[in-house]
Amino acid sequence: MVDKSIEELEERVKTLMKEHGDEPGFPQLSDFDIDEDALNDYFFDQKIVVDPMETAKKTYTVYGLVLIMPVVVFSMFPGDEKYLFIGLAIGALLCLCLYLFQNWRKKRHERALRESGAGRFVEAVLRVTKDE
Repeated sequence: MVDKSIEELEERVKTLMKEHGDEPGFPQLSDFDIDEDALNDYFFDQKIVVDPMETAKKTYTVYGLVLIMPVVVFSMFPGDEKYLFIGLAIGALLCLCLYLFQNWRKKRHERALRESGAGRFVEAVLRVTKDE
């Protein structure tokens, strides 16, 4: 399920472009070196970044495998139960590293979208219509 606020923002920006696109002072796509396709790609990328429900099953599967793999590896060594706990600790640490890496990558992608020409155009459109 896609976040409704992104869809509402897309609809709002496109409606404002149709209604006020010819008015002087209204931001133009050419001012930001983008075209209609780049704007559509921007909104598509925003939907992908914000859509956690679609990838939740995949994410939990990956975390489960990362958590269990060290336990499986340590179970191959003969010994006592301490290897089980060592494997779980290593798996939990790897899950934490994976989580931090994924969050860092997501934030970097969101920042790149905001700083792109399409992101600056959307902000300019919302700023101009907010002042009215």
